Amino acid sequence: MIYPYGRENLPCGDLSGQEVVVVEGRADVVNMLKQGVKNVICMNGVKLPETIKELSQEKEITLFVDGDRGGKLIAKNVNDNARVAYIAVAPEGKEKQGVKNVICMNGVKLPETIKELSQEKEITLFVDGDRGGKLIAKNVNDNARVAYIAVAPEGKEVEELTSKEILQALRRRMTVKEYFEQEEKNKRFGRYDRERSDRYSKTETQTTEEESESVAPAKAPRTKIKIWKS
Repeated sequence: MIYPYGRENLPCGDLSGQEVVVVEGRADVVNMLKQGVKNVICMNGVKLPETIKELSQEKEITLFVDGDRGGKLIAKNVNDNARVAYIAVAPEGKEKQGVKNVICMNGVKLPETIKELSQEKEITLFVDGDRGGKLIAKNVNDNARVAYIAVAPEGKEVEELTSKEILQALRRRMTVKEYFEQEEKNKRFGRYDRERSDRYSKTETQTTEEESESVAPAKAPRTKIKIWKS
């Protein structure tokens, strides 16, 4: 569960204990909570909020930064302006989430900003592994220039994935042509499976009826009795 904290409404977990982990963004909070780290709060950017400064006077702060130049700059800034007990660093060159060149649509409707961005950048669209994800993929591809499409495992949303699942899905990304060809194959196989299932059901029903008729007791022949008058 994510809660708002302080006057800046910083996303956080359970801060009731004495030790607190400070991370950069909301996505980092989500990831830490998934990994079982509850005592976490984010700065909501690179600028140090007043709330974190005040919190550092009451709690023992561990600052968790990305393993890049930006992480080093944040570490220096926070340490210069707040009371930090420990500093933890992600592996060199990596963010805590592992992916940094990301932007969201903020809903299912395609924003104009994404349309414009797709004319300048190579876009990989990462969608949920459900019917909604398929509809979004079609809508975005119809209205923007998309190079690749990555899909979460079937039945899962992107925000539910672990870091490992995110990287695996991105490695399995397909070109737009490959994605829609695969979808068409899935539809055809889906129709074939349904038709085969229907035929099987009908055959089973017919066989059962025939078996019922074959085991039905035969009607006893009528015995005719002639009575002779003497």
